[in-house]
Amino acid sequence: MYLFMDSDGLNHHTLGNMDHECFNCGAMMWLDKRINVSTRSPVFATCCAKGKVLLPPLQELLPPLDRFLNGMDSTACLFKQNIRMYNSVLSFTSIGTKIDENVMKTSGVYTFRIHGKMYHSIGTLLPNDKKHPQFVQIYIYDTDNELQNRMNVMPNLDPDILVKLQQMLNNFNPYVKIFCQAVIC
Repeated sequence: MYLFMDSDGLNHHTLGNMDHECFNCGAMMWLDKRINVSTRSPVFATCCAKGKVLLPPLQELLPPLDRFLNGMDSTACLFKQNIRMYNSVLSFTSIGTKIDENVMKTSGVYTFRIHGKMYHSIGTLLPNDKKHPQFVQIYIYDTDNELQNRMNVMPNLDPDILVKLQQMLNNFNPYVKIFCQAVIC
């Protein structure tokens, strides 16, 4: 369900549930986004331009990621609860920007505005003295201790989940392979 609220939080408009399927591409849409008047046979254009745009089917997720995202067991729940931390500890870069604190709200939907540019910080290839490796450094520095290096950055993560994600990236992510080859050469 999608809900719009004005600044005082009193007036709102809802688009309802996203439960109408595009006849051409199968995308789930809000009824209010149709381009015709029919509620029984709505036609949508924002997804596939009435069948003019054909996207390839989504690739199946690799087994560990599929299990963590779609599973209902305690391990999957733990992963979903900490998904941003797993993403961060496995990323190559950190993101940086100056956030305009004047527009951040204390209630309602979390909102922020960036002042100036947003950038990705890759840092040095080797960690500074007495600092643990992080981000891209973990992929190339002391790879025998890759899991422990990640756990040093975020000690509250489940090491069993992290090792499966790490192995998945090392085995299947083309960017990990390309980057490691470029640095070694």
